[in-house]
Amino acid sequence: MLKANSAIATLVGLVLLTACGGGQSSSNSTANQPINVGAMFPLTGPHGPAGQAFLAGIQLAAIQINNAGGVMGRKLNVVPKNTNGDPVDAVTAVRQMLAADNPSVVIGFSGGDYQDALPILNQAKVVTLTDVGDPVLDHQVMPYSFRAVPSDALEGTAMAWWASHEGWNRVALVFDADTASQTLVPSIQAAASSLPLTIVASNSSDLPTGTPSYQTQVQAIIATHPQAVLTQVVENDAGTFYSEWRNLGGGSIPVIGSDTTSTGAWVKAFGSAQAQNELVSVVPSTSTSAAGAQFVAAYTSQFNSPPRSLSANDYDALIVASLAMIAAHSTDPSVYYRSIPAVTTPGPGVTVVTSFSDGAKLLAAGKKIKYEGISSPMTFDPTYHTLAVPFQAVKTNDQGGITVIGEIPAEALAAI
Repeated sequence: MLKANSAIATLVGLVLLTACGGGQSSSNSTANQPINVGAMFPLTGPHGPAGQAFLAGIQLAAIQINNAGGVMGRKLNVVPKNTNGDPVDAVTAVRQMLAADNPSVVIGFSGGDYQDALPILNQAKVVTLTDVGDPVLDHQVMPYSFRAVPSDALEGTAMAWWASHEGWNRVALVFDADTASQTLVPSIQAAASSLPLTIVASNSSDLPTGTPSYQTQVQAIIATHPQAVLTQVVENDAGTFYSEWRNLGGGSIPVIGSDTTSTGAWVKAFGSAQAQNELVSVVPSTSTSAAGAQFVAAYTSQFNSPPRSLSANDYDALIVASLAMIAAHSTDPSVYYRSIPAVTTPGPGVTVVTSFSDGAKLLAAGKKIKYEGISSPMTFDPTYHTLAVPFQAVKTNDQGGITVIGEIPAEALAAI
């Protein structure tokens, strides 16, 4: 999961610093000081482009919130920190941020960097909205941590369900060895036992990254005669693997990708023309409403490229945190964390909103709201702060344009 353009961070960081006066948040009583928003992502390395794109989702939300008057009159200041996708570097980045930046909220992380850093933030009582899909977190209680993405257990199940739904009962797994990819594999294997699905090649579920050739693995997979391939491979390696895949006769076999494959950059690496015939990506259901279209247009206008699949999740995460601050009349995370469920849970007398500005106005008028996200409904489990969402099967072109070709109901996944 992750990538964009390092210029994004620099450009938008300058925009925000200009808008916010370049200062750091000091305390809730400092009415004229900006509110610091920590952004913890792999900003370099194999996942750097994805991390930059996810950062851009936060930055777009900050720009819109600041343009709408900020949070209780205070501007947001996004503070990026590079985890390098590494748990040790993530701990260092978190400790530096806690010591120097006084964040009111932290957004980010990925599958390979959160393990030790996230508990530190929870112990420090800092609200964190994460991009971590690792099923290890599915039943962990951390009061200050919320997941802005569904569990990989759901996504893997959704990939297996789509294969079975399409009548492809013999599948191969093609996943790289990265932690963020490997957390999908167990749920696919478990779902296969509940579906009419046979995994005919699974030794390909831990492909080494950065390899100049995958010919041996490709030949072994094709020899098992799969009807479909389920995959998550980083962009840099996808081009190598799937070029050899087609050269060795695999081009007629359908490919079901995770959400990371639903971007223009990944489609280009896979092969733009071939993707339209061979590739389907399984992604959390995203809003097709006017708000969703406005998000895509605003992101594309700001960054000269369409959003990646998780950019919207991080956009939603910052809006949720900002609305919770307003609802609690505090930017202190140890106070406003209780208000996150209050602004995301539906119920009687609650008005659904799809933008920060509408939510802020209603909260100021003493009304109850439920923020409906661009990326998902953003309704959190009350104990584990996870998201249960439906998924979609989509096709993406090399410009990032997405066409929905099928729905994967949340009830169907729950049944598996």
